Amino acid sequence: MVERQNSSFKKEIPYKKVTLCGGKVPLLQPLKGYVPGLDAVMLAAFFPKLAQGTALDLGCGSGAVMLCRKWFQGNTGSLLGMEYQMEMAALAQENIKLNQTQQAYIFCADVGQLPLQGHSVDHVMTNPPYFKAGSGSASPDLQKRVSFHGEKVGLPEWLQISCHILKPQGTLTCILKGDQLQEALANLPHMGGIQIFPLYPRAGEPAKRVLLSAKKGVRSPLIHLSGLVLHARDGEYTPQAKKILLGQENLSH
Repeated sequence: MVERQNSSFKKEIPYKKVTLCGGKVPLLQPLKGYVPGLDAVMLAAFFPKLAQGTALDLGCGSGAVMLCRKWFQGNTGSLLGMEYQMEMAALAQENIKLNQTQQAYIFCADVGQLPLQGHSVDHVMTNPPYFKAGSGSASPDLQKRVSFHGEKVGLPEWLQISCHILKPQGTLTCILKGDQLQEALANLPHMGGIQIFPLYPRAGEPAKRVLLSAKKGVRSPLIHLSGLVLHARDGEYTPQAKKILLGQENLSH
């Protein structure tokens, strides 16, 4: 198990302050680059209800998901954040302090060389890179490039590592692009109790994002949940989506 101590990361990049969950979760973010929003909040809101034990945010960035998860569910266990970029790890550490979060720790590592053994954590929550490293038109901004494309590890290996480090009966919670779902389902070793929760841009449109949860070592059948419509026809958030984004309701199951 990784040492549960906050490493001394030096915050060197210019940053700004943003908030999530209706202002309840303040975050320091780089002036340039990816800013967490809907994906982070929805992923945190879908985390299993009242889950105890150690939860790892794999590829935590500035800590948005783990801190939103803490807002939705309180201090129900220890939080670990793994981040590849030293500058983002530094911001995550600062954000833990900013949110006065107890039992939360950040470490810097490459997911392909994760300093965790099998059966190490009770829960993994993750927003994997959306594209394979080197694919498509990669952003010239390093932070965006790592967030969306990854550096070395693609989705299959990312999910396999996530499952490997889970304890028996441990849970995986992730958010994916809609067209990644089949690839993800093919790379969940020893996982069952899978629940799929689509996020529809508008009623009648295909889901562009999908929330997925699974449990290690169980044989329960896959369940497709009804999901959530994010926007009304006028472009405004639907009432339920707005409540979740404001931190007033969650999607826990």
